[in-house]
Amino acid sequence: ASGTGLSYQWFKGTSALPEAIGTTSTLSIAAATLSDSAEYFLRVTNLAGTVSSQPVTVTVTPATLTPTLLATLVGGFAYEGESVTLTVRMATTDSATYRWTKDGVVLPNATGSTLVIAAVQSTDAGSYRVEVTAGGAGGTTSDVNVAVLSAPRLTWESISEESGATLTFPTVPGRRYVVEERRSLSGTDWVEVASMTAELSASRVTVAPVSANMRLWRVRVVPVDL
Repeated sequence: ASGTGLSYQWFKGTSALPEAIGTTSTLSIAAATLSDSAEYFLRVTNLAGTVSSQPVTVTVTPATLTPTLLATLVGGFAYEGESVTLTVRMATTDSATYRWTKDGVVLPNATGSTLVIAAVQSTDAGSYRVEVTAGGAGGTTSDVNVAVLSAPRLTWESISEESGATLTFPTVPGRRYVVEERRSLSGTDWVEVASMTAELSASRVTVAPVSANMRLWRVRVVPVDL
């Protein structure tokens, strides 16, 4: 509009915006939110009369979050009885809400950015996902699959006083294992005799030559940190 003595009034839908009245033809929305989506038009008035612009539709699209779900797993596996922690990581956590699901079923008691399974069992195995909303934005993590294994069991391939004992056990590549020894049934002290980070799905370790004394062995899985 052109002329003298012009005054301007902006409308959102059919409602006048009280903060958008005066001598400027520009409307600025400093930090648009979803509630700002609407039709807007401008009404211009002077002594000659009033004229209104054609409405303009403003659509505010929700921002997209890119949350990542991390887990204290190696290769997607955990051993029964271990503590498993799943944590959501993203750029902002201000006023964020979290909706956890396992195999598509909502976990009603999981409402924070971290889910801790204190002693994982076979029933905890499944696919976990988190939907996050924060400040009108939303996003969903990729699935994290949790597989639960029984504790590894030692077997021996050979044993002799000369060459020692060759022990085998199933492993998860990337996990660290400690083989320990005890020399009596009544004892309580276990002594480390070997440690390793597995490279294959089965591992073999040879311990010191075995005398006539009784030997007991066990394998211990070293916990994983996130």
